[in-house]
Amino acid sequence: MSGTTLRHLPVSSKGSKQLSTVVLPRLAGAPKALRLLALTISIFGANVLASTISSYAAPQLLTLGLSKEALSGVLLAGPLAGLLVQPVVGLMSDQSQSRWGRRRPFIAAGAVIGAFSTLMLGWASTFLGWIGSSSEKAALVISCIALYLMQSSINALASVNRSLIIDLVPPSDEALGNAWASRMASLGSITGYSLGWVDLPSATGGLVGKSQLQVLALFDALLLISCHSITVFCTRESPAKERQTKRSIWNLVSEFRRTWSTLLSDGKSTYWVDFFSFFGWSPMLSFTSTWVVETTMSLNPNMTSDDANRRASLAFLFHSGVNLFSTLLLPMLVAPTLENQEAAKKNPSWSIHIKWLTLPLLWTISNFFHAVILVCSYWAHRTEIGVIALVASAGCPFAVTCWAPFAIIGDVLASPPATTHDPETDAEGGEIEHTGDETPHATTFKQSQTGAVLGLHNVFVVIPEFISMGISSAVFVLIDPTKSAFKKRSLHLWPRSIFDKMKEWDSIGLLFRIGALFVIVAVIYGAFWSIRYSKERHEAAEIRLLKRSEQNPAGLGAQFPEEEENSTSESEGEGDDGM
Repeated sequence: MSGTTLRHLPVSSKGSKQLSTVVLPRLAGAPKALRLLALTISIFGANVLASTISSYAAPQLLTLGLSKEALSGVLLAGPLAGLLVQPVVGLMSDQSQSRWGRRRPFIAAGAVIGAFSTLMLGWASTFLGWIGSSSEKAALVISCIALYLMQSSINALASVNRSLIIDLVPPSDEALGNAWASRMASLGSITGYSLGWVDLPSATGGLVGKSQLQVLALFDALLLISCHSITVFCTRESPAKERQTKRSIWNLVSEFRRTWSTLLSDGKSTYWVDFFSFFGWSPMLSFTSTWVVETTMSLNPNMTSDDANRRASLAFLFHSGVNLFSTLLLPMLVAPTLENQEAAKKNPSWSIHIKWLTLPLLWTISNFFHAVILVCSYWAHRTEIGVIALVASAGCPFAVTCWAPFAIIGDVLASPPATTHDPETDAEGGEIEHTGDETPHATTFKQSQTGAVLGLHNVFVVIPEFISMGISSAVFVLIDPTKSAFKKRSLHLWPRSIFDKMKEWDSIGLLFRIGALFVIVAVIYGAFWSIRYSKERHEAAEIRLLKRSEQNPAGLGAQFPEEEENSTSESEGEGDDGM
């Protein structure tokens, strides 16, 4: 498992000064890149841990004797934590009155729980050996508990890390800030899968662990604690100026209904596209490592399980490389949003913006590519290179999936809610603009709703995961009976002739292709949304230009007089901001 459209655009010095007061405030001359690094490095640490879960959790549980359909139930830890932990933590952090800020206490707690549970997963058997027990069932139980704790901590950290970025980064810097978040996520995945690919016990001489997972767990725990410590100690959150009315965390349904009713249409469309697309991502995120391990071992009967696990890490490493390249390239192609068009005109960059390529359209194209990849699993599993190539190519659409929803949600949060109006703003001309400063109305909505909006978005993501896990359990019982806990009953469902052919069937690949059907629905929905988004964007641009021409009828030279003043003041203050 990145707020506005990500582009590499210079931002105003005014935005930099705002950022300098909340990130590394004691280093007055620190460059903006260093501040953004300190703010987003927590995402790096979290993604290193997430990569371990992706590549090693499922094979480890299968090694301990867990059946495939039981594995589907255990892997519900991810969506279950997403459904419960993210909304609850988001809502609690929104309401937090801690002197340390809204998000940082939850970041610290999540990092500690994540590190502890990682060590539990990697050292479960060793710990039992220390107390004189060699029960494989006990090790399996401890590993399952550890996985649930890891997933809970990852989901909690995902919520508060994203919320902290949205809270602290001003609108003029949101594009750059979220670009940094995406890069840190990709680099974290690359680091995690690289560590998983290397023979760590041999590389460390067996000094810090005898198995691959033991050494990996130690490295992951240290990186998780250190990266989140940097973010916690290098950022400053101000306590809420006014105490909000306390809302029970058990009343999330009414809270989400209120959030939904005040959410702009683009935010709702984001939810629905993610809803259908995650029917395709859920089996890939849960079973790709198992798919690679089983395929490589079937093609190479003499291969050990450790070698097969490292081969899976290699496939994920290529996946992360493609993901990082896509994260760096694609934001340069997407057309700027209205809020950033003026900044693009004043500060030309090396980005090559394609005017017609809006972010919803790019996301739709990406989902189409994802559907094609899922269908191609039918042919890819026949060769080892095909499996690795398919996993690697999925890095491109996954980069867009990790970036586009949060980018659009960031734009939505920077705008006022749909059903409320600011009398002062309405009296001045109606439209709220974000040219570097947040309006008070938008700032209030942003600070009070960030956790709830992200939590509601996560509900739309995890519900498909629950349904997908149910489908996967049924497929494993019916199509892969030799590895089912209901083996004797499953075998009686099919004639012997069909059963012999089923040995050659790819049950996980079938899950991928079932997911492709839902992704196609996301493509169709996204296509209609893209048309509406482009039309509304064009109409809004015309209205904005009309209002400016009415206010400044002197001609083109005076069309944006405030920009000339801002440019002068910004050029005078650029030397104070490092970048």
